[in-house]
Amino acid sequence: MQEASNITEGTAAFEAEEPFRTSEQTDQVFAALVTAQEEMRGIEKTGRNEHQRYDYAKLEDYVRASRPILAKYGLAITKSVCGLHTLFVKPKADKTETRVVVRLAIRIIHKSGQWVQAYSIGEGGDLGDKAVYKSFTGARKYGIAAALNLATTDDPEADEEYAKRAMGTVDMADVATIESLKNAFAKVQVTEPMIESYIGHPVVNMTLGEVEKLRGIFGSINSGKSKVADYFTEGADARGKKKAAA
Repeated sequence: MQEASNITEGTAAFEAEEPFRTSEQTDQVFAALVTAQEEMRGIEKTGRNEHQRYDYAKLEDYVRASRPILAKYGLAITKSVCGLHTLFVKPKADKTETRVVVRLAIRIIHKSGQWVQAYSIGEGGDLGDKAVYKSFTGARKYGIAAALNLATTDDPEADEEYAKRAMGTVDMADVATIESLKNAFAKVQVTEPMIESYIGHPVVNMTLGEVEKLRGIFGSINSGKSKVADYFTEGADARGKKKAAA
C-alpha cells in the first residue's frame, strides 16, 4: 500500500522531465497557432455534479470548441502518457480508494509536419477501477486549456487556477491539512459538501491558497464575527454566495 507521504516523491519524477519541446522548424506551426487562438472563445460549462452541486466544463466542451478552429488552420492535437504514479491506496469501509497522477505529453502538430509539445498533469481518485481514467481525462482537459489558452465563460479566477493545476505550478494541500480543516468546520456545522460547493470542486483537490482562505472564514465564524450562512448554503445559491463574497 502506497501512502500519501509518497506524493512528493512521485511528482518529483515529473518535474525532472523536460517541460517543453518543439520540432526543429516552428515558423508555420506557431503562425497557425496564433491565428487559431484569435478565433477561440470561452468554454461553456455543460457538466453538472448534482451530488456536490457545482458546474464544470467537460472534456467534450474543450474539444468541441477547439477542434474545428484547429482543423481550419491545419492543426491537430495528439497526446501520450509519459508518466503514471500512485499517490495512495486507502481503505474506505469495505472498498479501496485509489488516487493516481498521470503526466501527458500534449503535442500540437501542423500539416507541414512541424510541432510543439508541452505537458499536462491530471489527478484522479476512485473507489473502483476508474482512477486512471479520471486522471487521464483531467490531464487531457487541462492540457488543452493550457496549451490553447482557453478559459471557461463564467469564472476567470477559477479558470486561472485550473491552468496552474495543469502546468503543475500550484501548491496542493496534503491529506492531513484537508482533514484538519474539515474537522474544524464540522464543529461549526459546515459539512464537506458545503465546502465543495464553495470552492467549486472536491476537497481532495484543494490548494494551499484555498486552505488559507477557508481558515480565515472559519476563524471569522468561530469568533462570531460572521455566520455560516454568510458563506455556505446547502442549496443551489451556494455558488452565488461564493462569488458575492469574493
